[in-house]
Amino acid sequence: MQNPISSDQLTGLLRRSIDTLFLENPVGTSLGILLGLVMDGVFSASAAVFQGWIARAREALHWWTWVAFGILGFNLRPFLRRHKLDPALLEALDFIKQQERDKTVPKWQIRAMYQNLFTKVLERLVLEPDLEERLRSSREIARSGSNPPPDA
Repeated sequence: MQNPISSDQLTGLLRRSIDTLFLENPVGTSLGILLGLVMDGVFSASAAVFQGWIARAREALHWWTWVAFGILGFNLRPFLRRHKLDPALLEALDFIKQQERDKTVPKWQIRAMYQNLFTKVLERLVLEPDLEERLRSSREIARSGSNPPPDA
């Protein structure tokens, strides 16, 4: 038999998930919480007016359910787009592959083009001053479940 998850483990998992959501998309997560609370208020107010299905839906859906719907709504698009590459990078890769297919450029030059592109991508990453700090703090949060540093 499998052991059920303890409440401490569940709380830790929930805390790490919330920390990650706020680290990756703080504006979307905050707006999602606000939208969820507004939706809960609207359904609460309309439940008093309508005695039918809205009142039953209000009884079935708690405030945290609306907050979860709001957070999901504001974080779904960034989640689906998280692995998209820069169009300029894709265009450069397509150009190099086209040159390689057409055999208009020698292999050593193709290799140099790939190395040059790789260098430019690395330079752009190094130029982003807080990228390394954001990656380090997100890894620490994922590992430990702690809150982000106060200055983040």
